Amino acid sequence: MKNIIIVVAIIVLAYVGYQLIGVPSITTLPKGIEAALQGAALDMTDLGGGELVLKDGTAEFSTGADTPNGFVRLAGKNTIVENGEVADVFSIVEANGGGTGTFIYLVHFAYTAVSGTAIEQQKIMLGDRIAVDSVTTEITSPSTYDVLVALKDREGTEPMTAVPQVPMVLQFTRGTNGLELKTLTYGTANDYDMVLVSPLPGTTVPVGEFQVQGAARGMWYFEASFPTEIQTFSGEVIAQSPAEAQGEWMTDELVPFIAKLLPPSTSHGPHLLVLRKDNPSGEPQFDKSHSFIIELP
Repeated sequence: MKNIIIVVAIIVLAYVGYQLIGVPSITTLPKGIEAALQGAALDMTDLGGGELVLKDGTAEFSTGADTPNGFVRLAGKNTIVENGEVADVFSIVEANGGGTGTFIYLVHFAYTAVSGTAIEQQKIMLGDRIAVDSVTTEITSPSTYDVLVALKDREGTEPMTAVPQVPMVLQFTRGTNGLELKTLTYGTANDYDMVLVSPLPGTTVPVGEFQVQGAARGMWYFEASFPTEIQTFSGEVIAQSPAEAQGEWMTDELVPFIAKLLPPSTSHGPHLLVLRKDNPSGEPQFDKSHSFIIELP
C-alpha cells in the first residue's frame, strides 16, 4: 500500500497540476547571459574533445584526424531561473565526435553577473539523433524547481536510423547530486497516455524481482491489467507479468499500476522493457506499446 501511495503522490505532483509558487522560468535569455553562453567552456572528454571554449556558441575538435571531425554547439533552446545576480541556465547542446550520431545534451550552467561567466555544472546525455522541442522549468516551492525537456525519440524496438516521432517529456528534479530524472511521460505536456516512475530508461534494476511503477490511461487496461515483458534485442521474451491497476480502471484518467517482473538469473546487461496496451479485440489498429532499455544486473 505504501508503494501505491508513493506512485500516486509523484504522479499527482507531476501532471495532475502544479501549484506554482513564485515566478516560472524565463526562456528568452538576457543579453549578459546570452553572451556568457556563447563563449562558455564545455568538457567534451566523453567524445574525445577535451575542454573546449565556444566561440559564437560553437567549437570544432579533432579525434585523431588531420582536420576537425567533431563539433559541439548550442542548439538555441534554453531556460533560466534567476536569483538576483546569479542564475541557473539550462541549455540544449548538440555534439558529434566524428561518427554518424549527433548526441543531444542538457547542460546546466551557473551564471554570475559580477564575472559575466557561465560555468558548466552538469551535463546529461539525452539521446542520439533525437529532436528536442523545448526545455522549461517549473517552480515547485520558493526554493525548488523541476526541469522539463519535451522531445521526440524512438521506441526501444526501433533502429537508430528511424526518424524520432515518439513524443515524451523528461522531468528532472534538483537533488543533492544535481539534476535527477524523476518521471518519463509518453506524450506531450498536454496530451499523454502514460507516466513512468520506475524503472526509468537506462537504469540498472535490482537483483531478482523488481517492480515497474507508473500510471496509464484507463484505455490501456482490460480487466484491470495490461501486459509487461522483458525482451532481448532479438525479440525473445525472457519474463512477463501483468501490470495491475491500483484503482478503478474504467476511466479516461490516469490509473496507477504496479507490475512485478522476475528476469532469469542468467540474463545480464541491456534488455528491453516493453509495456503493451491490452487489446482483447486482436485488431492491429488498436495495438500500442512503449519500450525502452534497462540494465539487468
